[in-house]
Amino acid sequence: DGAGPVWNNEAVVAFTPGEDPHRWTKGRSLVGRTTGAIVNALCDWVVSEFTPSHPGYQLFDVLDAPQAGGATRTWVSACVCDTFVHASLRQLPSLGAHFTSQQPLYRNYVPLISPSAPERVDLSNAGERAALNGYYSALLELVTRGLGARTLPQLLHWLAERLEYVYIHDARSGGYHRVELAPPYLCPS
Repeated sequence: DGAGPVWNNEAVVAFTPGEDPHRWTKGRSLVGRTTGAIVNALCDWVVSEFTPSHPGYQLFDVLDAPQAGGATRTWVSACVCDTFVHASLRQLPSLGAHFTSQQPLYRNYVPLISPSAPERVDLSNAGERAALNGYYSALLELVTRGLGARTLPQLLHWLAERLEYVYIHDARSGGYHRVELAPPYLCPS
């Protein structure tokens, strides 16, 4: 039909003032206090800037080295819950919030390591489309039958040993990218 797999990965940010404060207790840290006016300004930023630039869930970052920061290139950026939290924490000081904690904050990362920029898949090219669909068909079989891969690092090593590329869908661009993996394939978080 001229298309790759269809993803149901739309991202939604919702503010729920009636949320049970005891629901999220594990890993919660007080970083500071703010005002209602600052929270309202943050909500405006979420609607006008964050949400349009983060339209869908994307699990994988694609980096050119196994450590983030410095001269490391980010080829594709993830979009997960932690992405929203970190972006909000970076935005809050510009809105007038003051942080009182100096403790480091952690986030979950699933960065893939690639020696080169991912290549955009041309879905109008029958060969590229067939390779993309074949990859996802094989991945579906692997996941549903559990062919030896039990963890994400094991899965990525299994794929890297057998495939020249992995394919990821980038919600921001709406397209697919072919990613060449390089050892260690996945950064430890």
